[in-house]
Amino acid sequence: MPLRLAIQLAAATSVMLVVGCQRETQRHPPKLAVLPVTAIAVEYRSSFSYPITYYGRVEPARRATLSFERPGRLEEVRVNEGQRIAAGQVLALLDTSLLEAEKNVLLTQRKTERALLDRLQRGERAEVIEEARAEVMRLNVELRRALTNKIRNEKVYEEKAIARAEVDQATYTYQAAEFALQQAEHRLEALESGSRVEDVGAQQSRVDAIDAQMELIDVQLKKMVLFAPFDAYCVKRHQDEGVTLTAGQSVLEINEANLYECRFSIPYSSIKCISNVESLRIDGKSYSVSKPRGIAEIDQTMRTVDILFPLQVDAAERVLPGQACTIELSKSVECKCMYVPLSALTASIRGLWSFYGLQPNEDREQPDKVPTYTVEKFDVTILHSDGVGAMVSATLPHGSLIIAEGVHKVVPGMTVRIVEGG
Repeated sequence: MPLRLAIQLAAATSVMLVVGCQRETQRHPPKLAVLPVTAIAVEYRSSFSYPITYYGRVEPARRATLSFERPGRLEEVRVNEGQRIAAGQVLALLDTSLLEAEKNVLLTQRKTERALLDRLQRGERAEVIEEARAEVMRLNVELRRALTNKIRNEKVYEEKAIARAEVDQATYTYQAAEFALQQAEHRLEALESGSRVEDVGAQQSRVDAIDAQMELIDVQLKKMVLFAPFDAYCVKRHQDEGVTLTAGQSVLEINEANLYECRFSIPYSSIKCISNVESLRIDGKSYSVSKPRGIAEIDQTMRTVDILFPLQVDAAERVLPGQACTIELSKSVECKCMYVPLSALTASIRGLWSFYGLQPNEDREQPDKVPTYTVEKFDVTILHSDGVGAMVSATLPHGSLIIAEGVHKVVPGMTVRIVEGG
């Protein structure tokens, strides 16, 4: 019984102590600590600019897929992939045995036709002309003899000493001698006057036709050799020796050496900034570039314009087609905005962002006479971020204070005080 009484007294005492403490707390509530924060004053701007990095690719200034214009058997390829070649260098050869045989035949024909032309141009030899002249003289003698014989036979026939047939025979002999003399005189006249202009012209045309065929074969022989059109690197070898090629079949692919073009796809609105670009970067190294040129067409899919920067490098600085390259352009935006550190921003509802503004407490108690502020939430629109801060648009007045960092520690309506370091 005494133990039970002691326990009851102890419990009653504990209850009285608790009730007393609660009443004391209600009579004198504890003072809440004011959270210290760092703050900055926001300043509005009428515009801002930021750099934009555009990525492009390196292309050879010229590239070519080389082939032969004529079909034939590939006899020799003198370059391999990756090899540097010089302009005018022989790269590959086709078999030319058939064309060379045709040319030899034409050479023989030309010699024959040329000899005939020379003969026509010089005329007959003096011996031939003298022979023709002697023939005319002989026929004159024959004509006089035939005439004398004809006259004699006619007189004898009148005396009835011979038959009429002998007279006719003498007449025919005379006429044949006369015709032979006329033919000989015409031949002598032709020999003495030389060849006709028409005959010389016709023979000259035959010689010229053979010369034209030989020139055609020479052109075809030149097309059986594949030359490098410019200084380049061989990037692809499609064929090997012994293959029979058709006309236009690819043999080699080459890219121009040391001369390149850097192609960028730029929004049409940014083209006016291109003229200010003086350099670009490839694998972290800066290269000077000359005046760019643009393709006067907007890509229908990307809605961009292709810009080409000519680039020339030394042979020791090997730049490869397909490498990535970059340029930086400065874009200016005209709008009312302010710059705030990223540490001042916090995620809001529906994917928005916000920061906390500070409103001074003028009518409230100020412990230790330190100014305090009430936290207010303001939604903002992020216009651009550089990784450290952001340009935002908001409804906060110019010069207002916002919490610079530690925004995860506060909530709207909370009382805070500002400490240095903001």
